[in-house]
Amino acid sequence: MNKRLIWVLSAALLGGVSVAAIASNHGMDKHQAQRSQGQHDSVARAEARLAKLETALKLQDAQRPAWNAFTKDMKDLAQAHEKRHSDMQKTKGAVEHMDAMGQMMQAKQADLAKMKAATQTLMAQLKPEQQTVLNTELSKMMQHGGRKGHDRGGKHGHREGGKG
Repeated sequence: MNKRLIWVLSAALLGGVSVAAIASNHGMDKHQAQRSQGQHDSVARAEARLAKLETALKLQDAQRPAWNAFTKDMKDLAQAHEKRHSDMQKTKGAVEHMDAMGQMMQAKQADLAKMKAATQTLMAQLKPEQQTVLNTELSKMMQHGGRKGHDRGGKHGHREGGKG
């Protein structure tokens, strides 16, 4: 390929990326509108998932203290996530938004460590069959962000066939 064609293709690609970035602002506006209407409430989603998980685990009375500690940790994490996300939406300008996104990513990494510790503590109190249920359900939640149908194909951003 000659250099001129490479430059033309590069310019077209970069132009397309810029147009896509600007056009995606419409999606951000839609996302912000949904948030203001309470459609992306992390705490409510966490509570619903925990209620479903509690039923599936068929907990015994002796396991309740471990479960209660686990649910408190998960709700606290969901509340912290919701606040960070809300704060990030208030940013002005691209650079400030990128800084906020970087901080959110760091916080998510710390949250994952807390989630892992809480899960290990609960897991130690469960019977093997309950551990299997917990592993299965938490894996589903982690793979899909806990949101069925959030994006294309109901696979949290992945097209059918598992490739995104």
